[in-house]
Amino acid sequence: MKIYESELAMEKKRQADFEKNQAAYFAQVKQDQKNILGINIVARAFEVTRFGTWNCDSPVSKPSGAKVNASFADNVGVNLGLHNVNLIEKNKNAVFTYDESQFNNFKFNPEEENTIVAFTANNDIAIIKPLYFKNMSKEKKHQFEMEIIDIKAMTVKNIKEKLNL
Repeated sequence: MKIYESELAMEKKRQADFEKNQAAYFAQVKQDQKNILGINIVARAFEVTRFGTWNCDSPVSKPSGAKVNASFADNVGVNLGLHNVNLIEKNKNAVFTYDESQFNNFKFNPEEENTIVAFTANNDIAIIKPLYFKNMSKEKKHQFEMEIIDIKAMTVKNIKEKLNL
């Protein structure tokens, strides 16, 4: 009888652990769905919004002019752990994507109107506005201090205004 009671107690514990893990999983799925909604708002902002010719098959080399070993932090200096960033050259209507393996060779043209956009692990937007590049030091190693924007409650229009698009 003791063996049965022991096995029953272990089975109840396994069941309770399973239910706890399942609740945590569904809570994470719900949070991920909220985050995806925020990303969808931003992704829609980059869609073609008017008729005309949009040439997206013309390869363009990375910008030249300045090259830094880049790292990306928030405005208090905490590393954001970004996996990739997008450099937007507004006058060329071009977006250059750098993954983390290219951060040590981050190139940009300081004469252009540059914006950097990235997504954090929390699916917020991290941005560097064009004015930042005008006041940037000429060092070879640079930590970009990014503004973090919670996009979950923003409209496409608000996001475009923040990104100066």
